[in-house]
Amino acid sequence: MNMVGSTIGLKQRLLRITIDISAGVQPEIISPLSACDFSSLVISLCASRLDSEQLEILYGETTTHGTNDVINGITSGDCSDRILSHSPFNSTCSEITHNRYEDYQPNCKFDAIIFIRPSIWVPLYHLFGHARELLKGSGVIIIVDSPEELVDDPESSLQSGYMKLADRSGFRRPHPHMTVNLDGAVTAISIFERNPNKTGAYVRPYCDGDECDINKLFNTVFHKDHTKIWKWKFRHSDVNPCIFLAYQENDLVAQYAGIPRYFQYMAQPIHGIQICDIMVHPKARLQMKTDGVFSSVTKTFLEEYVGKDKRFKIAYGFPNLRHLKLAIRLGIYEEVIPLLRLRSTDLTLRPHSRSPAKKLKDYDPAVFTSVWEEMDKSFYGSVLGRRDFPYANWRYLRHPSNKYLFLGLQSRWLKKVRGIAVLVIQNNTATLIDIICPKKLIPELIGSIESYLRNHSIVTLEIMVTGGYSQLFSDGSYEITHSGIVIPRCPWQDDTYISDYKNRLFLMLGDSDLY
Repeated sequence: MNMVGSTIGLKQRLLRITIDISAGVQPEIISPLSACDFSSLVISLCASRLDSEQLEILYGETTTHGTNDVINGITSGDCSDRILSHSPFNSTCSEITHNRYEDYQPNCKFDAIIFIRPSIWVPLYHLFGHARELLKGSGVIIIVDSPEELVDDPESSLQSGYMKLADRSGFRRPHPHMTVNLDGAVTAISIFERNPNKTGAYVRPYCDGDECDINKLFNTVFHKDHTKIWKWKFRHSDVNPCIFLAYQENDLVAQYAGIPRYFQYMAQPIHGIQICDIMVHPKARLQMKTDGVFSSVTKTFLEEYVGKDKRFKIAYGFPNLRHLKLAIRLGIYEEVIPLLRLRSTDLTLRPHSRSPAKKLKDYDPAVFTSVWEEMDKSFYGSVLGRRDFPYANWRYLRHPSNKYLFLGLQSRWLKKVRGIAVLVIQNNTATLIDIICPKKLIPELIGSIESYLRNHSIVTLEIMVTGGYSQLFSDGSYEITHSGIVIPRCPWQDDTYISDYKNRLFLMLGDSDLY
């Protein structure tokens, strides 16, 4: 089961080492340690904990640190004459291979996985999550890092990251870290083992091939097949899917996922993510508590992806009120923005536009780009999802099941498209789910849509938009009610530089995956 894409940020080397420790004894701890002594110490720690005469070890570090001598010693010349000859037990190295961590398959079973400063070059959720598949039943993870990153202070963010992710992945640290002097620098060593008391779910990121389990869970929860929609949502680009999964006894019981989305604010791009496809298996719903399955998979996702120094600055979703209340109780969301419903049930009473909107048949990328650029300028100061042609093409034109009506507002004489509307027609009711239009032309666009719908005997129009922008779509004659959907704020997101976030975020139904 390969991890998709490279999770390694810096140059690194991973080695698979087979060591004969049939005559093994406990080492003396030498201070200060050389890189050679240090290698012997770490391997001896493995030997002292495992009842085996031969160890299979996965050993890796970034090449940007002084402990590089450890791996240099193993990889240079005959390994039995170098690092391993310093071990206080008889040892031989029968195999050394180089691979990325995510490239090792579950059938590669190890007694120990040893990493030097892993927080710098491999995401910790990959370290712990993938380790469950790679370790033998009694196998251990040994992490070597600076003491401040392995402290026992629960207020430490770095220690908190290690400990939380270890716990959610089914590991524990049975003893405080060991501190040694490595080449004059204080270094800490922590051993993590499987937690025998944690037999419940464990959390890990999506791996290539998990879509089979995901679609099975989707079918169980929502009672419909999700295969085509899943590929459209999560495989429309080369970007690795942003998904975290919770497994319990080899069965998928929960998922938290998101679709990356670019926003604009003050003419600057903001990388955001739309939360979607949140689901929990019925048998796991009794665990809806602060340390339960749903809370663990959600917090792991948000801690990894969302925040000031994370990949996504903002996260948004469209939960209903029942799910929102649960998330607020668990400390995951904060209620922020209502999605309002604007509804006119008799368009024959509305003023007639001079020219009805025209149905677009030619989806010219240049037209979409031109109209989007004008919209972006007019919404300066708003947090606005990007609506250029690549986005519209993926979101609407390439949707595997839904069909959309594109209408264009044209200039009177030159017939130039000045605004674009995206609608869904169902049961003689039209729902405006998205617009690409400069702010000042929105009232004119709405009037042209109303005229088009009247001419086609459709008399009901619904519009859903975040509360701060409802006045752009109605002259006061539309009935305005709460849609039952609230756009929550994620406490992890970095909106400190966005003043009045509540009133600046512009969202319509098209910004979701609901239609």
